[in-house]
Amino acid sequence: MIHRPSFDLTTEPWLPVIRRGSLDEVGLRELFRAAHDIEDLAIPVPPAASGIWRILYAITARITGLDDTDLDFRTWSRRRNDLITSPHGFDQRAVEEYFDRWAARFDLFHPERPWLQDPRLATQCEKDAGVNKLVFSRSSGNNHVWFDHHHDQHLAPLPAKEAAWHLVAQLYYGAAGRCSTRRVGTTSQANTQAGPLRGTLSFHPVGEDLFQSLLAGLVHPRTSRSDGQSPPDLAPWETDELPDPLGIPPRPGGLVSALTNRARHALLLTPTPDGGQVSGARLTWAFRHPAGEFEDPYLIHQVATSGAVYARTADGHRALWRDLDALVNEENEADPRKASRPRVLREALNLPLQMLEVIRVRAFGFDQDRQSKDNTWFTAITPPILKWAKERDPDMAYGIARARVAAEEAQRRLAEALRKAWRDYSRRDPKGPNPWIPAADSRYWPRAERVFWQVIDQRAFDQVDQAFTRLALEVYEEVTDMTCRQPRGARAVYRHRPGLFSPTRKPAAPIATRGAA
Repeated sequence: MIHRPSFDLTTEPWLPVIRRGSLDEVGLRELFRAAHDIEDLAIPVPPAASGIWRILYAITARITGLDDTDLDFRTWSRRRNDLITSPHGFDQRAVEEYFDRWAARFDLFHPERPWLQDPRLATQCEKDAGVNKLVFSRSSGNNHVWFDHHHDQHLAPLPAKEAAWHLVAQLYYGAAGRCSTRRVGTTSQANTQAGPLRGTLSFHPVGEDLFQSLLAGLVHPRTSRSDGQSPPDLAPWETDELPDPLGIPPRPGGLVSALTNRARHALLLTPTPDGGQVSGARLTWAFRHPAGEFEDPYLIHQVATSGAVYARTADGHRALWRDLDALVNEENEADPRKASRPRVLREALNLPLQMLEVIRVRAFGFDQDRQSKDNTWFTAITPPILKWAKERDPDMAYGIARARVAAEEAQRRLAEALRKAWRDYSRRDPKGPNPWIPAADSRYWPRAERVFWQVIDQRAFDQVDQAFTRLALEVYEEVTDMTCRQPRGARAVYRHRPGLFSPTRKPAAPIATRGAA
């Protein structure tokens, strides 16, 4: 008998979770059977976690029937609220029926339909890019080795469970540009589009247990359609046939397809004979035609001056609290960034009131450019903030926005004052390197976060301008202290010190009036 490699994601323990305060690993069946007994996911790779949460939301919608696009929003919300207050978690029969139906499609190494992969790449893509290409943090090709000893002359196999994480991460956050050559008919191309979440910052509600988190993370399925048409709402593992790579990419027909079927990359893993590890991977383009527009419900969206809508990008140097106002306020014309909160948080306000007091929000960010440069990934979590939404506490929502603007305006004045003082002191090109500004930023922003939360805790919104100005002054004096010991340096520093108190332009207010909150 010939044994083929197999890794069943429904039963193999590949998902790290926190259960009863300890780290555990479960498969998909156990995760949904025991969701009410699991505190949280613990996937250590943020871009993989972001994608896996979306996949779990899609399965949650299927198991609960909350994928029904015929339900109006009020009926849908009432049904979700009835489910989320249940102490027994998901219906066990529904869980088993779903995974029994699609069990073969969740095999990571199935010969005909490997999970989230394209088996046609075995013949259409001759070159195996190597397992290092699959992992964002590993060096491949001619790139330098930075964080570990993996390189193209050291292709250490990857455990199958970790390969599944990185498979998901590539499908959602993969790079644009050069890839392995794929030949389909007479078409032979070696470039691809960027993944649908590349470079973005993704927000997800976190309840008291995984069961609550999965239900709180759903959005109404009808609002997930990309246009007025209604194509089938299917996940990749639910389709009868593989998509045509030369055809039009699938359009979301509802919540499930919107969350799982927007990948721009095609992959095929190469397993070891026992199926316990992955020794290589083919990574190439999935479609030649561009994808349709879709506003992901877990992203903050902004409006450019041209009117174009785009997702807020992740910035590894920007702390999460600076995005907090965009999570509790709806789009506001007076905000220069014109940010609108993620739809999932807007719809979460219809959850039971007792849940709004405890739900936190987790952010997954991957700082990348739109092509192929990856900088850093990160994750962060807020305290319970839905209780501060403008619909429930407009004064707090207004205050959060005001505090964020005050912090950024004080930093702008600080940088401008340091720029002018350095120019006068060094007598160099004002556009040249200025060592004071990065030194000031490294001091200012960590302390600004403490000031921000103090203001929020005390609701001292009428004092935010003074609080951040005092902080800017403190940092200004620290950075320039040594220079002030010289007469010329002291003159330059004290000449521009008043700029910390007198902004050269009127600060932008995120909300025109308190009543507008």
